[in-house]
Amino acid sequence: MKVTIYCMNKGTASQYFALKDAEENQPLPFTPTWKTERGARNWAIKQVLELV
Repeated sequence: MKVTIYCMNKGTASQYFALKDAEENQPLPFTPTWKTERGARNWAIKQVLELV
């Protein structure tokens, strides 16, 4: 599955990163959220998801 990383509440203290389906542009409901983009990237790689 191809996924992209997106940021919610960008620029605020409560910003977080999540993953969404690259083809359907919908958030993935089964994934956690992360405080850093690197955390989201590492989790996707461990789950064998393809980052776009």
